[in-house]
Amino acid sequence: TVVDSTDTRYHRVFDTAVAAVIAAVEDCVSIADVLVPVIVGNHDEFVSPLIAKVVKQYFRNDPRVVVDDSEISRKYLQWGTNLICMTHRFSKIDSAPNIMATEAPHAWAVTTTREIHTGHLHTRKAISYRPYYESHGVVVRVLSSISAVDKWHYDNGFIGNARAAESFLYSEETGYIGSHLARVRQ
Repeated sequence: TVVDSTDTRYHRVFDTAVAAVIAAVEDCVSIADVLVPVIVGNHDEFVSPLIAKVVKQYFRNDPRVVVDDSEISRKYLQWGTNLICMTHRFSKIDSAPNIMATEAPHAWAVTTTREIHTGHLHTRKAISYRPYYESHGVVVRVLSSISAVDKWHYDNGFIGNARAAESFLYSEETGYIGSHLARVRQ
C-alpha cells in the first residue's frame, strides 16, 4: 500500500528501514541476546520480509541474534512462565485465546502469563479504561503505532491517536512486570 506521507523513492525508504532495524538490534544486543520475530502486516507484505532477509544476513555470524523470518502470521515466544503471541491482527479477537491454546499447547500447559500482542488498529485498545482486553486468562494488547497520519487516514477520520511504541517487561518466574510507552516527538 502506498502511503502518501512516505518518500516514494523506494530504495531510500528501504535503506532507511534496514538501517533503523540494524541500529535497534545493535542497541538491544549490547544488553542481551536478541530474537527478531518478523510479523508481516497488511501494508508491508513484501517489504518487511525483504528487510528481514537483509538483517538476517547482516547478523549471520552473530550467535546472539536470531531473526525469525518464517512466513507464519502468528509467532509464539515462551520464556519461563510467559507465553507471548505476536501477530499483526486477529480477525475475530474473541477466538484468540483458543487459537493460542490450540497452536501452542505445550507452552500453554507450562505457562501462567499468556499474552497476545497485536497491532493493525494503530491505536492502544482500551476496554473499561484498561489498556488491554482479557479473555480466559489471556491478555490481548492492541499496541500503538508510530505511523503518522497520511492522506488516507486523514480522509477516513483516523486522526488524533498518540504516535508511540510500547515495550514490555516480564519476569521469567512471575510474568508481566510493567510497560513503557515512548511517544513520537511532534
